[in-house]
Amino acid sequence: RLAETYWWITVPGRHLHWLRKAAEGFDVEVRDFSEAYVGLRLVGPSARAILKASGLEDFSTLRAGQAMHGTLDGITVIATLSPHERLTTCNLWCAADAGETLWTRIMQNGVPLGLVPAGWQTLETIRIEDGLPAAGHEFMPAPEAIHADRRHSPLSLGLEGYVNFEKSVFNGRSAIMEEQKKGRVLKLSLVLFTGAPPPVGVHIYRQEGLAGRLLRKPAGIVTSSCALPDRTTSLALALLRPDIASSTTALEATYQSTDELVAGAQASEGKILKVPTFSPG
Repeated sequence: RLAETYWWITVPGRHLHWLRKAAEGFDVEVRDFSEAYVGLRLVGPSARAILKASGLEDFSTLRAGQAMHGTLDGITVIATLSPHERLTTCNLWCAADAGETLWTRIMQNGVPLGLVPAGWQTLETIRIEDGLPAAGHEFMPAPEAIHADRRHSPLSLGLEGYVNFEKSVFNGRSAIMEEQKKGRVLKLSLVLFTGAPPPVGVHIYRQEGLAGRLLRKPAGIVTSSCALPDRTTSLALALLRPDIASSTTALEATYQSTDELVAGAQASEGKILKVPTFSPG
């Protein structure tokens, strides 16, 4: 929120058409600044110290959900702080033609404090570690979903903290309340696997006893995965049956290897981990 009636929205995709359509009939104007600004994200415990060393000490009091303006080498910089339990995540924005200057100053002052450049995969690993769902991975936006079972609710994705159940009227309220009463169909869970990360979309199984026999029963599906620094284990987000998501039994992801040097099906053993609590506040 930049001012009383001025909001800045950053989204990982093309949402302009949807926003403009949703704004019809309201006293609001939606403008696209994508080409006019560039962004730089600082993630980690030294983020505030790097801002101070770079001459942006005014941003040291920045709070989640708040936006502040500052000046660096004559460049106007807008800063926002993303809500995050484990890591300070500061987002810096400036005019597109000043992006190189901002990058240079931040790197010059940040490297002595341990700053290293990182790409999208690093942010993806952090997202998976925190158990945060993403569009196109853990769920498909309803207008884009082809199969009805891909239209997951905030309950199955662990986002009930974003739903105001005391609000009497909002789109989807009756469906969410019905699901809450019946119980979740699936639950987003964090799974630690041995070996390389299982491909997205593969099925997860659990051995279950039935009439004295052990059978491999479907438990869920992998929605996101990443390798861990030790290169011997990997993490995955998976939509699991609620009874399995709350258990401690071993799981198995089975898939066909795409490596020409490895023939046949591959299997990774996994166990469910506790996901860090993420607060929208």
